[in-house]
Order: sequence, then C-alpha cells, then structure tokens
Amino acid sequence: TVALPGTDAADVKAAVEDLAKAGAEVVGAVSMTENWDSQSMAQYRETLASPLASHLTTAAPGDATTDAVIGYALVEVLTSTGSEQDLVSDMLTDASTPILRIDQDPQGKAAAILVIGPRASSSATSGDDSQSGAATPSVSAWAGLARAVASAPSGGVVLADASSSDTMLAQVRAQGVPVTTVDSVGTAMGAFSAVLALGDAGAQARSFGVGEGATDVLPPFPAAH
Repeated sequence: TVALPGTDAADVKAAVEDLAKAGAEVVGAVSMTENWDSQSMAQYRETLASPLASHLTTAAPGDATTDAVIGYALVEVLTSTGSEQDLVSDMLTDASTPILRIDQDPQGKAAAILVIGPRASSSATSGDDSQSGAATPSVSAWAGLARAVASAPSGGVVLADASSSDTMLAQVRAQGVPVTTVDSVGTAMGAFSAVLALGDAGAQARSFGVGEGATDVLPPFPAAH
C-alpha cells in the first residue's frame, strides 16, 4: 500500500484488512511525504527526477513528466530489487528532503499497488497558493504517480476522494490518466471496491464510485470457479 499525505491511518488499515480477507498478501507499506506533492517543492522534484531517471532499470516513457518519473522510481522500489533500486530508494528516502517513508519494506515483492489518499476535508485544492503554497497539493504529482502505478506488474489502483471537481482524484480522472480509480475513501464501500478493482487492475483502466468522473458504481465481482 502507498499512503498519500493526509491519509487517515484507519483507511489504510481497513484496506489492508479487506485485502487479507480477499486472500491477498500485503507485502509492504510506504507513505509519501508532503515533499512529494507540495507545489512549493516542485523545483526540488524537477532536480531529483534527472538522477532518478538515470538509475531506473526500466526507462520511464519519453513523455513522462518530472512527477511521473518519481512515480516510476517508486514503482521500481516496490516491485524489484538490485543495486540500482537500492540507490533509487536511498534518493527517495533521503533524510534531508524525503519524498518517501518506508513503513514496511516490501523487498521488491509487490505485484499490484494500492494508493490510498486523504478524505474530503483535506484532498481538495484551495485555489489560492498565496495562502499556503507549501500545503497546496500538485495535480501533476498525483497524475504522475497514478500513471506510474498502473505500470506495476499486476497494475495499480488509486483510492481517494472525488466528492467535487477540484479534488485531486477528480482532476486525475479529468486528465484521462490511464489508471483504475475508486472514490469514497473512508467508507466501507470505497475500501471494498478498491480491493475488487485491484484484482483486475491490469486490465482496462476504469473509474469506480459515486464521485466526479466515476463511470461505474462498483467493480465487477470475480467470476465463481
């Protein structure tokens, strides 16, 4: 699991419990810091992206943004191992300006990635960077990570808030980022839907829930065997 800044620990716990009930093995957990999506840290991320890109064993797409490169670096750290991945991990977790905190090291064993975002009260943009630029999240960071997690071996899902058009998830959906998304984070339905969606995340990207940009309320249930 990947917890984004401001995410409620209870929502991560609920998703992990539902994954376990579904028979999935949760091999690791990491948290992104505010340096990952703060608009005031955009220049730092741009500077960091170049050395990260040079150490990726699978090159990021040519049209990947700075923030997407950071996302692809995260995916490598979660899904593979080696000296290059160790170096990438060191850069992302640098003590002076960390992008990432590793709460439970997956040791490269992750196949599918579930990203969990904050609830409605903290996920919308303020529209006024002059008041709290450091705390204003970047849509580019969200879109870049969302695009990258879809490249995991078994795909990825973003569970977050899309209760209004100015939320990060709604804007990711509006940009047409090819990743499966689930809204209504913080609800039992949201956590359950995310687990269902993760089981089919490697297929066509879809948007589930009842928020802005959703195309279906629930993911399809697995076929009975």
